[in-house]
Amino acid sequence: MTSITCAILTTGSEGDKSGADYLTQCCRRKTELGRGCQPSVPRYNFSLPNIPDNWCWASLSEVSERVSVGHVGPTTEFFSNSEDSVPLIRSQDVRPGVLHLDATGRITPEFHRKLKKSKLRAGDILFVRVGANRGDCCVVPEDIEEANCAN
Repeated sequence: MTSITCAILTTGSEGDKSGADYLTQCCRRKTELGRGCQPSVPRYNFSLPNIPDNWCWASLSEVSERVSVGHVGPTTEFFSNSEDSVPLIRSQDVRPGVLHLDATGRITPEFHRKLKKSKLRAGDILFVRVGANRGDCCVVPEDIEEANCAN
């Protein structure tokens, strides 16, 4: 994810709060979490379009608590159909605005606990980086208690 070069628009969700105010709030929150806050350096070689005055450009890392890539490595040996197995979200499960869980593989709880950096929480945003549906994204639904994701 660190190679994402596009910027996103932000605007405050509380009344007259500007995008710059929202970025300050995000920075404060990241500092509280001990993650630091560094303004991103644009890595694009194109002109950005004009945006409303109360908006601002920001990188994903500036407005996120954490940006991570899913698990990279073998998973097949950890697949499980047991009742306590955990969904392993793959790129084919992510469609524009929707997470399809009907054919999602499942992994053992032990393997899930080892994959700390790719654990998902309700409200996380999933972006597909590679493959046929590259660019698709969705939000992890509130009703998912535990899940993990593969690259």
